[in-house]
This record gives sequence, structure tokens and C-alpha cells, in this order.
Amino acid sequence: MASKIHPFDQASIKKNLSSHFEKEKVVLDRSFPEIQQTADVAWEAKKIIFQILCKPRNVLKIQEMFSEFQKIGWSIAWILPDTVLSKKVASPEEVLLRKGPSYFIDQEGQIYDQLTLFHIDRRVLTSPLFPVTLSSPISLSPTFHREGLPQILQNRLRDSLLYFRGDIVDRALNHPSFLSKIHLWEVGLLGKKPLSLLQKIEEMHTIFLNKLLEKLSAEDFPL
Repeated sequence: MASKIHPFDQASIKKNLSSHFEKEKVVLDRSFPEIQQTADVAWEAKKIIFQILCKPRNVLKIQEMFSEFQKIGWSIAWILPDTVLSKKVASPEEVLLRKGPSYFIDQEGQIYDQLTLFHIDRRVLTSPLFPVTLSSPISLSPTFHREGLPQILQNRLRDSLLYFRGDIVDRALNHPSFLSKIHLWEVGLLGKKPLSLLQKIEEMHTIFLNKLLEKLSAEDFPL
């Protein structure tokens, strides 16, 4: 069971994250001397790192960290204290990290995702909270077609095809109504040209056919 966090700090969030993996082995402060990096929480079996962002970081350093871990075959999921959501204008770090697996943690220690639409870095829409199961990762194949997805999901999968059960990618790929709603939000709030009905049907058919193939072949990251 997740432990409460009072206040938000690196040590208590690390302890909380480890509580989400009762049946799995994770290592705190795992050193990677070959790339001169240290992971806050490392899941050795899946080669996934959970990195915590409690205070502002240099965007270039974040990009460098992602690239270095990717080179040695590890994926990164970022954990952000949800106090960041109180800001109307998104920080450069948030805008960057939301283009990949990144989730929020609240004072009760719960991990969740939230669909957020930005316009010129200003938060114009936020969805309800979606609980995320960090112990259930899913990885799409590099051949997965992202073109038919709403732009926010294309952005989310831009640098990494990793996501987790319960997050907005998982919900969109498994619930056509949610996927359609995201399309409509983007059209209404960001002024994107609406797709024709035929285009929507064709794109959704492609997405869900692709997803079915992923389910049949994703042995390393079972659904």
C-alpha cells in the first residue's frame, strides 16, 4: 500500500515508489558509472528507471539523461509532485517530460496520470485523475503507427513507446470513446481541422488493429 508523503521530498517519494513493487525487486539510488548517472529507483527486471522531479532541472540535462539511459537499454518514467498542476503556465520541464511516460504523485502517495492540453505553454484543459499501476508496464513495438492518434498522444509517445496500465495512452488505446473525446477536445480547444467521419473510422480501425497485434506479441510486457 502506498505511503503518505508529508512533505514532498526525494527520500519520501523514493520510499513510496518502492511500496508499489511489493512482488518485484527495485533498487534505490542505483548507480550507472558507465554513463555517470544515478537512478532514483531502478527496476532491474524490466530495465525501467523512475526518476523524481522535486525541483526545477535544466531541460538540457533532462534530455541528456534520457539519451544516456536509452543508449544502455533503459527506459525512464518521471514522477512529478502534483503541486506543479497549480500553475496556469507549464514549466519547460513539465512540457518536456509530458512527451514521454511521466506521472504525478499526490500527498497521499497515489500515482496518477492526467490528460492536459497546452496552448502556448498555458494549461487550457485538464481531465479527471486516472490512477496508474506502475508495476504494469506496457511497451509498444517500434512499428506501431502513431499517425492516427490525437496530437497529444503522438507527443506522449514521441520519445518513448513505454506506458503503464491506467494512464492516458492505455485508456485511449483500449477505449474508443475516450480516444474520440480527445480528438474532439483538440478540435475544440486548439482549433485543429476536424477529421471527416470516414477518416476517423479509418484511423481508429488502424489504431485498434495495431493494438490487437501488440497484445498478441507483447510477451515481455504482458497486458
